[in-house]
Amino acid sequence: MRHAFTIATLAVALAMPLPSPAQEQSRPALTDMTDVEREAFRSEVRAYLLENPEVLMEAIQILEARRDTNAKAADVAIIAANREQLFDGANA
Repeated sequence: MRHAFTIATLAVALAMPLPSPAQEQSRPALTDMTDVEREAFRSEVRAYLLENPEVLMEAIQILEARRDTNAKAADVAIIAANREQLFDGANA
């Protein structure tokens, strides 16, 4: 169940627009919530996700796309770092 909450939290974070600096100053941070407020927030998030499970699939698709992009960038970096041995070495 902890894993499901982590995915749900990720989904909510990805779905939320970034606040403007003015909004950040007027809205309390999640860490400033009391235990009761935090539990109410979690309940609302859970209820929303249960009513809209497609949000989770959207978040997972975005996560997979980001992972693919990062993996491709890492591959390009490895090739670039080893270009000389790969293309100009004795085995080329």
